Amino acid sequence: MGIKANALKLPRFGSSAVLASILLFFGCSVACASGAENFWGCLIYASNGGQCNCLPDRLNGYDKRMSRAFGYSRFCVIAQRQKALQAQKETGLIFSDDLRVVLVSMSNVSEDQYLISLLVVEGAKPIMETQARVSRDSPLFIRGPDWRDGQIIIVVMVAA
Repeated sequence: MGIKANALKLPRFGSSAVLASILLFFGCSVACASGAENFWGCLIYASNGGQCNCLPDRLNGYDKRMSRAFGYSRFCVIAQRQKALQAQKETGLIFSDDLRVVLVSMSNVSEDQYLISLLVVEGAKPIMETQARVSRDSPLFIRGPDWRDGQIIIVVMVAA
């Protein structure tokens, strides 16, 4: 599962943080067996130093593309969460005591594509809201704030 997020004292996102850069890349959908949909996400610490270079199985094969997109060579999972989606209900992933990513709404665009609305909340304060079109099992990467000698990346996915 990785290191517990609250043990690392994650940076405060605040209004001065750069959380505006949303990268929806690798939009290919992956064929999968039908089943219940899940909302999955993780926090990744990206840097050019250190020994950690592990990504969750769901992100296998993305390391080189992430290096090109974000400019870092090492990726370490800080936390990951998954919740089953329930019709007409918001689904939140809690990464630390005061950081949540909430799937506010999701609608089918086609068989494996969805229009999702996301809200990133720090404490009780919403700090970012966005809509994106995503394919099932294809991650959405959100560039987070600089932290230590790297950067935090938030990854979310609608998964089977």
